[in-house]
Amino acid sequence: NGLVFICIQPNSTDVEIYTFNLNFVQDEFTFQVVNLGEESSILSSVYTEGDKIKIVSRLISAFFNSDTDTFTASGNADLVFKTATRKLDLLRLLPNKDNAGEASFGMNVKLRKAIGTH
Repeated sequence: NGLVFICIQPNSTDVEIYTFNLNFVQDEFTFQVVNLGEESSILSSVYTEGDKIKIVSRLISAFFNSDTDTFTASGNADLVFKTATRKLDLLRLLPNKDNAGEASFGMNVKLRKAIGTH
């Protein structure tokens, strides 16, 4: 089973990602990769590099057992204004005035299935 590498980052320099969720979805099956910014299983890792969040996840066999040759990687990110970050670290709250909103993201991923082993 292969690895999927995904990077997410805000499209504005005024905000940063406070927390986010990421799911892999194929047909009726959903694999939760990240929940509230934390790995949902040992199959996934989350790294932060500046404003970028990098996610690495192993694909599970269920995606390759389907007749469908794609899956969707999608989620939501809660954004905060960068000036609010210090306040958030101290209070561990997300006040409405510092909340920059929620952004959805997603992409379709094509699977390449190996037919045999060499």
